Amino acid sequence: MDDPRRFAGSTERVQQLLDQQRVQRSAAKVAARKAHHHPIPRHERGERFVRGPVPYEWLRVALSVGGKAGNLSWAMWWLAGMERTNPIKLTRRVLSDFNISPRSARRLLIAFERAGLVEVDRKRGRGPIVALIAQPACGD
Repeated sequence: MDDPRRFAGSTERVQQLLDQQRVQRSAAKVAARKAHHHPIPRHERGERFVRGPVPYEWLRVALSVGGKAGNLSWAMWWLAGMERTNPIKLTRRVLSDFNISPRSARRLLIAFERAGLVEVDRKRGRGPIVALIAQPACGD
């Protein structure tokens, strides 16, 4: 008899049954976790990747701008990581790789400047030079 509510045995036997149920539930949880476990994807040799860490607060503010802000954010952090420099030069090629039109990039860079995320140096006929600015930590 495995139901402790109907068991008329000793307290020790009831405790053993409860412990047995606890172990079975724990094993079931571990098995369920393992069944849905996937390793974190990593880039293959020669593939592109984004260097981190990317500041959470900076990304949170950037994503609140809307539109293709996420695309532009990742494009800028990717470029900064690959070139290992700040400021970076946003080219049409990079914008194209991240599915951003030059018009969207101009609009988003203005919004990012207003949000205090970047400083932009623009020259007619050339890609903008963008400096990523650190965001102060938020006390959430």
